Amino acid sequence: MQKHKIIFGLNLVIIVSMIGIYFGTSIPEIVPVHYNINGDIDAYGKKQDLLMLLATCLVLSIGLYYLSKNPQKANYPYKITDENRESSYRKMQNFIGVLSLISTFIFFVVFLKSSGLLGGHGYVQYIIYFLMLLNPLGLIYFLRTK
Repeated sequence: MQKHKIIFGLNLVIIVSMIGIYFGTSIPEIVPVHYNINGDIDAYGKKQDLLMLLATCLVLSIGLYYLSKNPQKANYPYKITDENRESSYRKMQNFIGVLSLISTFIFFVVFLKSSGLLGGHGYVQYIIYFLMLLNPLGLIYFLRTK
C-alpha cells in the first residue's frame, strides 16, 4: 500500500511537469511566487521560477522515497528495540508515504494556482490549509498506534 502512495506522489510531480511544459506558452511571463496566509499575492517572479517549484517538489519526493526505503535512517520519538522494530518501520514507511503524497499535492495546487491554470481565489488557500492539517494528524496517529 505504501509503495502506491509514493508512486502516486511521484506521478503527480510528473503530471505537474507535463502540464507546465504543455501550457508553458500560455503561462504569463510574470507569475505569483508567494502567497500570504490569506491567499493574497505577496511577490511576483518570472515564469521560470515555477520550474524551481517543480524541482523542489521532485527533490523532496525523491528524498522521501529514499527515506521510506530506509526507515532505519528516520528519526523516531522513542527507542527502537527488537520487539518494536518491524512495527515501527512499517508505521514510518506509511507515514512517509502519506507525507510525500500530501506534500506533492500541495506543490501541485500551488503550481496550478501560480501558473493561472487553476481559477478562483477564495477556496485554494483552504485546500492548502486542509492538506497542511493532515500532516500533524498523521504524526499523532504514528505516535498513538503500537
